[in-house]
Amino acid sequence: ILGKWNLYAEAAKLDGEQKAVKVEWEFKGDGTLQTTATDSVGRTKEMKIAIKYLVENGDIKKQVSPGRDKYESCKVVEKEGSKMILKCTYLYFFLTKI
Repeated sequence: ILGKWNLYAEAAKLDGEQKAVKVEWEFKGDGTLQTTATDSVGRTKEMKIAIKYLVENGDIKKQVSPGRDKYESCKVVEKEGSKMILKCTYLYFFLTKI
Protein backbone atom coordinates (compact mmCIF):
# COMPACT_ATOMS: atom_id res chain seq x y z
CA ILE A 1 0.00 0.00 0.00
CA LEU A 2 3.01 2.30 0.16
CA GLY A 3 2.76 5.32 -2.10
CA LYS A 4 0.11 7.79 -3.18
CA TRP A 5 -3.56 6.96 -3.53
CA ASN A 6 -6.44 9.05 -4.83
CA LEU A 7 -9.43 8.75 -2.48
CA TYR A 8 -12.25 9.58 -4.89
CA ALA A 9 -15.39 8.40 -3.08
CA GLU A 10 -16.78 7.24 0.25
CA ALA A 11 -19.99 5.42 1.12
CA ALA A 12 -21.82 4.08 4.17
CA LYS A 13 -22.47 0.75 2.38
CA LEU A 14 -20.35 -1.08 -0.17
CA ASP A 15 -23.17 -1.06 -2.72
CA GLY A 16 -24.64 2.23 -1.47
CA GLU A 17 -24.56 5.71 -2.91
CA GLN A 18 -21.00 7.03 -3.21
CA LYS A 19 -20.18 10.60 -2.20
CA ALA A 20 -17.45 12.08 -4.37
CA VAL A 21 -14.43 13.40 -2.50
CA LYS A 22 -11.03 14.70 -3.58
CA VAL A 23 -8.37 13.55 -1.13
CA GLU A 24 -4.88 12.18 -1.65
CA TRP A 25 -3.54 9.63 0.81
CA GLU A 26 0.19 8.93 0.86
CA PHE A 27 1.27 5.90 2.88
CA LYS A 28 4.91 6.50 3.81
CA GLY A 29 7.39 3.85 4.92
CA ASP A 30 7.91 5.55 8.29
CA GLY A 31 4.31 4.89 9.44
CA THR A 32 2.95 8.29 8.40
CA LEU A 33 -0.23 8.68 6.38
CA GLN A 34 -0.17 12.12 4.74
CA THR A 35 -3.66 13.23 3.72
CA THR A 36 -4.15 16.17 1.38
CA ALA A 37 -7.73 17.33 0.89
CA THR A 38 -8.59 19.69 -1.96
CA ASP A 39 -11.55 22.06 -1.63
CA SER A 40 -12.08 23.92 -4.89
CA VAL A 41 -14.85 26.15 -3.49
CA GLY A 42 -13.45 26.76 0.00
CA ARG A 43 -11.10 29.42 1.24
CA THR A 44 -8.33 26.99 2.19
CA LYS A 45 -7.96 25.31 -1.24
CA GLU A 46 -5.81 22.55 0.29
CA MET A 47 -5.51 21.04 3.76
CA LYS A 48 -2.69 18.67 4.75
CA ILE A 49 -2.81 16.41 7.80
CA ALA A 50 -0.26 13.78 8.85
CA ILE A 51 -1.51 10.88 10.96
CA LYS A 52 0.10 7.62 12.05
CA TYR A 53 -0.79 4.21 10.64
CA LEU A 54 0.39 0.63 10.97
CA VAL A 55 -0.42 -2.68 9.35
CA GLU A 56 -1.35 -5.38 11.86
CA ASN A 57 -2.71 -8.85 11.00
CA GLY A 58 -3.54 -7.67 7.49
CA ASP A 59 -5.56 -4.68 8.71
CA ILE A 60 -4.60 -1.03 8.38
CA LYS A 61 -4.88 0.79 11.70
CA LYS A 62 -4.89 4.57 11.35
CA GLN A 63 -5.19 7.38 13.84
CA VAL A 64 -8.66 8.85 14.09
CA SER A 65 -7.13 12.33 14.45
CA PRO A 66 -3.58 13.73 14.81
CA GLY A 67 -2.04 13.59 18.27
CA ARG A 68 -4.59 11.12 19.69
CA ASP A 69 -3.88 7.51 20.56
CA LYS A 70 -7.26 6.34 19.24
CA TYR A 71 -6.98 4.22 16.08
CA GLU A 72 -9.60 2.81 13.73
CA SER A 73 -9.16 -0.47 11.95
CA CYS A 74 -9.61 -0.68 8.17
CA LYS A 75 -9.83 -3.89 6.15
CA VAL A 76 -9.00 -4.20 2.48
CA VAL A 77 -12.32 -5.39 0.99
CA GLU A 78 -11.07 -5.47 -2.58
CA LYS A 79 -7.75 -4.82 -4.27
CA GLU A 80 -7.43 -5.31 -7.99
CA GLY A 81 -4.72 -3.67 -10.04
CA SER A 82 -4.57 0.02 -9.10
CA LYS A 83 -7.96 0.03 -7.32
CA MET A 84 -8.58 -0.62 -3.63
CA ILE A 85 -11.66 -0.49 -1.40
CA LEU A 86 -11.18 -0.10 2.36
CA LYS A 87 -13.86 -0.78 4.98
CA CYS A 88 -13.18 1.36 8.01
CA THR A 89 -15.30 1.76 11.15
CA TYR A 90 -18.12 3.80 9.59
CA LEU A 91 -17.30 4.20 5.91
CA TYR A 92 -16.07 2.46 2.80
CA PHE A 93 -13.26 4.32 1.03
CA PHE A 94 -12.70 3.93 -2.73
CA LEU A 95 -9.12 4.56 -3.86
CA THR A 96 -6.98 4.36 -6.96
CA LYS A 97 -3.17 4.23 -6.96
CA ILE A 98 -1.53 7.35 -8.38
